[in-house]
Amino acid sequence: MATPRHKVDNNSKNKVKVPREYELTDRVCLMCPNRLRRFQKKFCSCKCSGSALTSGLLQRNYRTRPAGKSHPMWTGGGVKKTCVCGNTFNAKKSLTESRKFCSPACYWKSLVGCGKSDPSKKVEKLCEVCTKPFTSYISQKRRFCSGSCRGVYAASCTPNHDTSIELVIESILVELKVDFSKQHKLPGSLPDFYIPNVQLAIYADGDYWHSLPQNKARDAFVNRKLPELGYTVLRFPERLINSNPSDVSKSIGSVIDYLHTVQRVGL
Repeated sequence: MATPRHKVDNNSKNKVKVPREYELTDRVCLMCPNRLRRFQKKFCSCKCSGSALTSGLLQRNYRTRPAGKSHPMWTGGGVKKTCVCGNTFNAKKSLTESRKFCSPACYWKSLVGCGKSDPSKKVEKLCEVCTKPFTSYISQKRRFCSGSCRGVYAASCTPNHDTSIELVIESILVELKVDFSKQHKLPGSLPDFYIPNVQLAIYADGDYWHSLPQNKARDAFVNRKLPELGYTVLRFPERLINSNPSDVSKSIGSVIDYLHTVQRVGL
């Protein structure tokens, strides 16, 4: 970009250089009595040019692109064809041989029995976490019924390092000679320990993380949802596990005995 020419003001002591493009001229704005500068053509500001457009004094010159019959490459338009369903549709001359159907639905109907299926068709699937049935499009590779089940699956696939309180509860379960699994996938939750014989889910809650508001709301939701599905929930805070592991062992043992009794009685 070329450097603008400047005019030296000899009247000022500091000799301030004024760009020549910003010098005032004798021309006047079309919408107001302000004088125009050298780089201004008709209006002194955007406000004046906008008011000229709204008042009709100035009109925009839009370049119109020729289309249809006015286009120099016009070849005569499309060709009317009849679909298998009986409807007529217009097809371009370049697609007269390839296009045979008026809509994708007619196309997929014609492929019945050819080993292809309509991607807009819905099928019933089973969730890989909670085994709950759900419907999805056949073209979608959907494996879970909800975002919570997808999150449970992702958490179960993530490498997990046991915390100190989880190691304490694991040693208690080993002493009680109970068959259990760690990080078992349940509907909407991933308990630290799960005893499948009595459907008991055990959580070891850290004092800091489970004191946060969002985690409190999630814990309350799990405590309400799992019992509705037939599971029993046990939660032990970090301070109780570290201070009285014997009380934790007694609580787990008594709950397991109670659940075994309920199963034998058939309640």
